[in-house]
Amino acid sequence: MTKSGLRVGDVLILTKPLGTGTILAAAMQGKAKGVWVSGCLQAMQVSSAAASHILQDNGCRAATDVTGFGLLGHTIEMAQASQVQVQLSLSVLPLLQGAVKCIEQGVLSSLHASNAKAAAEACNYDYLSTDARYVLLCDPQTAGGLLAGVPAQQAEACLQALKAAGYHDAKRVGSVVKGCDADCGHEQASSQQLVPLVDVVV
Repeated sequence: MTKSGLRVGDVLILTKPLGTGTILAAAMQGKAKGVWVSGCLQAMQVSSAAASHILQDNGCRAATDVTGFGLLGHTIEMAQASQVQVQLSLSVLPLLQGAVKCIEQGVLSSLHASNAKAAAEACNYDYLSTDARYVLLCDPQTAGGLLAGVPAQQAEACLQALKAAGYHDAKRVGSVVKGCDADCGHEQASSQQLVPLVDVVV
């Protein structure tokens, strides 16, 4: 599996919940509840090895670890490498308990600011930037899950297999909506408009 194998129609699956960056930052500031930290540490200890095999068994052609660049940054990397446009849905993101609360308290990882620059690649950033779930798209992950593209007809079976293997928070988080050319994600000289790689919807 590589980052460049996404195809139009693929379903994007995320195997583990988001929020380790903000929760660990909040813990260092004494602003995180114990149950949030323990849940975060437990999620970090879950290996992605079994998930990788399950994804491959279900036709996955492209995948990446979600780590320091956050979900949005790694999604953009995959979209660029595959020359496709992707849609992510905030309403279905798997989130660690307490992650939204930490964001609402204004607690961000020290790496968050650089990751947020990637938000320029999302076409509706101004509309969604005040949503805590959107902010979590840029949250850097420690021992995060896998983001993978799976053929639509195999997505449900893949999710069921992941959950049966203990990846209870695995979710369908988006899809590959169309192909694009090498100009995607870059300003076009004629219009100075950004051709978005990732569209984020509620």
